[in-house]
Amino acid sequence: MLGLVPQSLALYSTLSATQNVTHFARMHGLSSSAAAAACARMLEDVGLASRAREPVSSYSAGMKRWLNLACGMVHRPAILLLDKPTAGVDLQSREQLSTPIEGARRNESKNEGRNPGNCRRPDVHRPRGHGSR
Repeated sequence: MLGLVPQSLALYSTLSATQNVTHFARMHGLSSSAAAAACARMLEDVGLASRAREPVSSYSAGMKRWLNLACGMVHRPAILLLDKPTAGVDLQSREQLSTPIEGARRNESKNEGRNPGNCRRPDVHRPRGHGSR
């Protein structure tokens, strides 16, 4: 199954973080109870558990990026497509955004007995194939 974290935020600003993540979990076929558990896990992983009930419209740009990531990962996709997930995020947060991704990759590999291999993360902040300017 695929997961997508688009550059443009895919969030409902009038809903809470819990409602957003649960919505995406249910769209991917998780049962109500599984969606609730997955939502709680993801919000904890991205550091938004303490603000989970607040409307997304009250979140900072960085918090919305974290929530966008949680929505794309809630169903534990085998392949996660990231389209500039750090756009508009400060340098420190950019480094931290990889933490839940790497953690999920390691946990899934352990649970399924797979070797996680190399996780290729191209530098999304430097254009590829362009000459120096």
